[in-house]
Order: sequence, then structure tokens, then C-alpha cells
Amino acid sequence: MKVLPLIAGLALALAGSAAAAAPTVATAPATSVGVGDATLQGTVNPNGQTTSWWFEYGTSTSYGLKTATRTAGAGTRPVDVSVSLTKLAAGTTYHYRLVASNATATSYGGDQSFVTFGNPGLQTNQPQSVTPTSALLTGSVDPRGSATTWHFDYGTTTSYGLTTMPRSAGAGFGAQPIGVTVSNLSPGTTYHFRLVASNRAGTTYDGDMAFSTPAAVAIGKTALRVVAGQYVAINGNVFGGQAGLRVTILSQPFGESALTPLATVLTGAGGGWTYLAKPRIATTYQASLNGGNSTPITIGVQPRVSLRLISGSRFATRVTAERSFAGKIVQLQRLVDGHWVTLRRARLDASGATSFRSSLLPPGRSTIRVAISVNQAGPGYLAGFSRRLGYRR
Repeated sequence: MKVLPLIAGLALALAGSAAAAAPTVATAPATSVGVGDATLQGTVNPNGQTTSWWFEYGTSTSYGLKTATRTAGAGTRPVDVSVSLTKLAAGTTYHYRLVASNATATSYGGDQSFVTFGNPGLQTNQPQSVTPTSALLTGSVDPRGSATTWHFDYGTTTSYGLTTMPRSAGAGFGAQPIGVTVSNLSPGTTYHFRLVASNRAGTTYDGDMAFSTPAAVAIGKTALRVVAGQYVAINGNVFGGQAGLRVTILSQPFGESALTPLATVLTGAGGGWTYLAKPRIATTYQASLNGGNSTPITIGVQPRVSLRLISGSRFATRVTAERSFAGKIVQLQRLVDGHWVTLRRARLDASGATSFRSSLLPPGRSTIRVAISVNQAGPGYLAGFSRRLGYRR
């Protein structure tokens, strides 16, 4: 029996089978990732045949780009291979895989990905804990893989002029919450601010935002109109709620050019204060404390309009305020289905008075009033109205 030739033939067949194997490839993690560059790595085993290799890469698993083809030889052991990529887009995710080919077949390594460093990503939030002299500025910073520092620019205009101390946001990926308190602000002032962050990829400036500090002294909700000759309470409070502080009340009557000191009031428990004003004409009021001013308010004044029955056939009316209304026109009005209907107009005499005949009213019961329009009242005054008077004719 010819055993030796049979064994030799089997050995040749096995050798031929091994020589016909496709290359074995493994894609490794990228290294030296930068702003626009990275090094791709992997291993190729030629499995005994002359083998070439390259990397496919791109911004999706469809790749679309490839490196130059290189040789891995024809050995039977894994060979480390690598290639450096340049001119990549900053802050971008790239996918890649190692590919090797020999006479038998082409082999594909598994997909890997990396993110190039990018300019920091920013998100600015609305300020928190705003007081007359401070505010907490907050937001988030995404370092996008590179050591990143951040700060806020702030000031009373979009030129800013003030800057917080730089702080670190780390070098990872993903938004990191940040915040810093700015102090020594002026009460009752509008401030602009923006978040700024820098890393080796560049500097990112977020959009401008603004906030206003409250006044150290404030005027609260107050009636914004009063009848001439009557008082109106102006209320307010001071920041911090301290009692015993002297608040200066400033006033600017209609027609005057500036606010001037009017009175001084002391704060009570909780920092509240009250001033009883008796404006002669439309007047703007403001409170001041330690150089800080409240938001001004304006209280309008209505002329005082009287209405009375002086006989069984006449109604008398008179309009008074700081100035004379002689020669102005008033209207006798009757309430009809919820609306005031003018029955007669009359001109006021030198004392601001006139009268109307009751015969102007229809038979039966009527509700009447006398009105002077804002045009007739003149600058600095609102429209004025008498009390309602019921009358049966």
C-alpha cells in the first residue's frame, strides 16, 4: 500500500486550504484625537497571503471616505496598523472601520467612532436670586472633549466692561452646569451679560441677555388717580426689611422740570413705609434711599365736581381744583340702559359753577351726573365726574 504519497498529498491539500484564507482584521479605538485630527488603529493578519489594508471613515456608518491603501505583508501573525487623519471638522462625530483584502476575500473590521474636539457648547439661563446689588448668573458649558474655561461678561451696556474670574468646566463631553454670583451691582439698574467659554478649538460667545436689579427702595401698588383735594396713600418698602430708615419722597407736579424732595418718612417693621400725598395736579412721585431710587409712579388728578338739587326745578354743579375752570364746558348726563347719555352741555361761570333745569329729564325716575371731559379739564387733569344723584320728575 502506498501510504507515504497519500500523506504527502493530504499535507499539500491542507497547506493550500490555509493559504486560501481571507485576512483577519480588528478595528481598535482611535488615539490622538484633536480639534481636526485623529489616529486610527487596528490589526491585520494576512493569513499567509499578500494583503493590503485601508480605513473607511465618515460622519455616518456609510463612511464615504477612505485612506490610502497600504500593505500588511503575507505573514501569518497580526500586524499593528495605523494612519493619521487631518483636516477633520471640529466637534464632529466620525465613524470608521479597518478593511483588509487579499486574493481570497475582503474582510471588514467592526465600526468604531470618535468625536473631534470642538468649540465649547453654551447655554445661558435666566439669572437667579436677583437682589438690588447682586445676581446669580447660571448656564451650562459642554467642553466637547477639551480642557475648557468659562466666564461671564457683564455691564450696563452690550459693551459689558466687567468680567468674572475664569473657571474650569473640565474636559469631558456633555453639558456641565455652571454658575457665579456677581456683586456690587447698582439698585434699579439694567445689566447685560453673556456666557463665554474657551478651549484649544476656539472661543464661543453666547447671545446677550439682560436683567434688572430691583430698587433698594420700592413703591408698591398705589391708586393712580385721586379727586382734587383728597389724599392718596403711597406705600413702599426697602430691601432687607430694616425699620427706622429715612426714605425721601420726591415729587414732580405736572409742568415742572424735575423731581424735588417733598418729605421724609421712616420705615416701620419689615421695612414698609407710607406717605399720604395730596396732589394738586397730576404728579410723579419717587422714593429715594442711600442714593438708590424707586421706579417713579404718576398719580392723576380728577377735578372735584359737585352736584346738588337747589330747588324743585334746578340742579347746581361746580368744578374745582388747583386752577380755575371758568369758561369750560360740562355735561349733564343720564344713565340709560347702563350707558351715560348727555342731555345738555353748559359753560361754567367765573366761579366754575352752572346749573341745569330738571325739565331736561323725562318723566319718572332718573339717575344723573355731571361730567367734565379730559379735553375741557385741560393739561395735568383727568376727566372729572360728580356723584350719582337719583331724581323723580
